[in-house]
Amino acid sequence: MPKIPELQVRHQWEAGDVAIWDNFGTAHYGVTADMGDQVRRLYRVASWSESVTPSLNREAVLAQIGDA
Repeated sequence: MPKIPELQVRHQWEAGDVAIWDNFGTAHYGVTADMGDQVRRLYRVASWSESVTPSLNREAVLAQIGDA
């Protein structure tokens, strides 16, 4: 899925920016070549009050966006 542009998000970071994603339904990675001397810091946050929904597989995602 990382090679499908419709499923990608790119962000130009500025001081104070925060990114939040659903780790159960997201394949993610940092593009470290563009980071220079910056530190990539990740924090895990979980909510006990919400139920976890299953992730979609690649075929299901493509079907939703009409490329299957």
